Amino acid sequence: MPELSRRLLDLQALDVEIERLARQIQQTDAALADELKIHAADLANRQAEQTLHQRQAEQKELEFELASLEQRIKTHEQHLYSGRGGPRELESLRRDIEHDQERRGQLEEKVLVAMEATEAARVERERIREATARVLDELAAQRQRLGAEREQLLADRTQRQVQRAQLAASIDAPALTLYERLRQRMPDGIAVAEVIQSHCEGCRTSLPSAEIQRARRTEGAVQCSECQRILHVPLG
Repeated sequence: MPELSRRLLDLQALDVEIERLARQIQQTDAALADELKIHAADLANRQAEQTLHQRQAEQKELEFELASLEQRIKTHEQHLYSGRGGPRELESLRRDIEHDQERRGQLEEKVLVAMEATEAARVERERIREATARVLDELAAQRQRLGAEREQLLADRTQRQVQRAQLAASIDAPALTLYERLRQRMPDGIAVAEVIQSHCEGCRTSLPSAEIQRARRTEGAVQCSECQRILHVPLG
């Protein structure tokens, strides 16, 4: 078995692994840079807080209106019970009191509804706070895990790059140049193809026995007559 094709095949395996690690690093970097869940959690909390503040403001406004109306009723009743004023004035005052009392009943109902809405908004805010806290805790743990994975990927890639440099240094320049050119030219990036059961694994073409023997015995790079990939014939 020619040593050159074996080395080129090993070099190709390292290049494929380095590319795979690079893709994984890119995916990890993208995941670490993705802050969509953080923004979504922040938005959910802010919306829940705004809703609660709005309900509290509505309740406070109704309570103020009710308190003002009750004060007015109290003042009018004091005036009415004092007996001061003419019959028409007192009758008008009595009708105003009745109208205000009816209005007070309506406002009391609205205040109760507003209080329930405020409490529901408070409960929902707490629910969202707890839910987003869990999501952010999980996200923090995930980011920590991704950070550790990224460090390992970088270390693995560096190791493979060192191995590649050492292996490439042991290959003669013309063969290495041919290999690099084929890697660039081939759609799948595969420059070295093994010969399995008389077929080129690159293009699946059945090779003549003479071509296989030449690839087996020649120390230089022998290319497939069909796809031009460098052929490597395994032992056996």
